Amino acid sequence: MDSRRRIVAPSQKKIAQEICSEAEVAIGFNQSMVSKMYNGLDVPVCNNTIDAINSWIEKEENNS
Repeated sequence: MDSRRRIVAPSQKKIAQEICSEAEVAIGFNQSMVSKMYNGLDVPVCNNTIDAINSWIEKEENNS
């Protein structure tokens, strides 16, 4: 059995949706931005986006 099948990882689209739901105001954050951040190509500069990302990270750490 392939060990990769046992790993349950959220999709980039789902991560983007969860981050947007953490935002207090509407932010333009999508799967493409998640991919760029993951690959170290881009980092958001909007404070609302950064706050939403930090909130999502804290929520994920507390759920672990």
